[in-house]
Amino acid sequence: MSTTLDLVHHLLDINGVAELLGMTRQGAYKLVERDPTFPAPEAIVTAGRIWSTAAVEEWMLVPGHRRVVNYRDGGELLRFRVVVELRDAAVIIPAADVVARSPLGWARTVGRFGPADRLNPERFYVPLQEWEARVAVDGSSRNTP
Repeated sequence: MSTTLDLVHHLLDINGVAELLGMTRQGAYKLVERDPTFPAPEAIVTAGRIWSTAAVEEWMLVPGHRRVVNYRDGGELLRFRVVVELRDAAVIIPAADVVARSPLGWARTVGRFGPADRLNPERFYVPLQEWEARVAVDGSSRNTP
């Protein structure tokens, strides 16, 4: 027998969209209102709009669409931007953070340095798959080698 949770696990409300994208609820509201490429909701119910998890995840893979990931360094919560280029996603970390924060030392072994430009300091790119294997959604370490 299926439960209600089994029937709706593939759906997201605005809070679920925000969590999946690593942003605040207000940020998610702005995104769905302003970005014409964001998927249309599957349904509109009394509580608000409902999106397909698969549709939002597919949208996230389109080059140019961004999201952020969280990282906890002690009590400090850091947010790093994710970019998708040619279907390869990477977390962008300021190079100084990779060097200065010893918990991010593993990033040096799996990522690569990217060029600096006049607006951005030197950056370090970590493949999103590697990031997600090592860092939970809330930013805590998964303690994997």
